[in-house]
Amino acid sequence: MKPIQCSSCFKQSCSGGGYQEKDYCASYTHREVFEAARQVYAADPETANLARQAAIIESKGYMVWPRLKDTIELARRMEYSRIAVLFCPDLTREARKTCRILEESGLEVVSRICGVGKSKPQTPEALMSELKGRNPELIVNAGLCSACEAEILQYTDVPVTTYIARDKRLNHYPASAVYASGKWRDWAKEIYRDKIGLE
Repeated sequence: MKPIQCSSCFKQSCSGGGYQEKDYCASYTHREVFEAARQVYAADPETANLARQAAIIESKGYMVWPRLKDTIELARRMEYSRIAVLFCPDLTREARKTCRILEESGLEVVSRICGVGKSKPQTPEALMSELKGRNPELIVNAGLCSACEAEILQYTDVPVTTYIARDKRLNHYPASAVYASGKWRDWAKEIYRDKIGLE
């Protein structure tokens, strides 16, 4: 069996409830996973509501709202009032503005910088344990580096969303590494020119 390769699929039939009869299509080769997900939604109203609200937000805000508006709408629709914002010292200015906007939207915000006590660093587990004492209902990543994000977020048990993907080299817009690459140009030519006929 081939590994799952959703990034190679251009039909994306699964988004409409269908599937492709291909050995790399998760919806086809792992039907039991999707059935198990349905059972989770049926048994866990909070998870089901989160999935429902996420779908509503996507349908209303897709290509209309900026990501911060998505986050605020998610908190409102889920009736979250306490938000934790995590960030790197490099993004203090951006985090400060983010927190102010969240607070102006009626949310209670606690913010936490990573790298506290660099001479004797706090472990990710200790940092998250400290944060849990504030009982956040949603965690917003406002600029952790990839490694710190992966390390810290394994200790959370509440929903997490990323607002800023820290990338100092690319002005915190990591996708530009893909858009500016030769592989991106080849893909764009293949899809937009060769297959669709656009210039």
